[in-house]
Amino acid sequence: RMCLNASMYNAASEGLAIFGRGFFYGTKEEALKLLDVYKKIKGFQISAKSFTFLEAVKEVQSTYPPYEKFKSTGRFVYKEYDR
Repeated sequence: RMCLNASMYNAASEGLAIFGRGFFYGTKEEALKLLDVYKKIKGFQISAKSFTFLEAVKEVQSTYPPYEKFKSTGRFVYKEYDR
């Protein structure tokens, strides 16, 4: 029900950090409860937003620069659809 990805980076303003993002198929409260275990990490911060699936995909898409056009064909790449 939860699919996450994370990136590690070293920024002058933050130092070493990890940025994560993902999808959870359930309520925001359920997602935060699952991630509660990470609160033990010093400096851990989390935020969660609730979106429809389409809104969530558009939110992720908006973070990519134009030259990295967002595309995810998934398993439907070989199927033809009328609409």
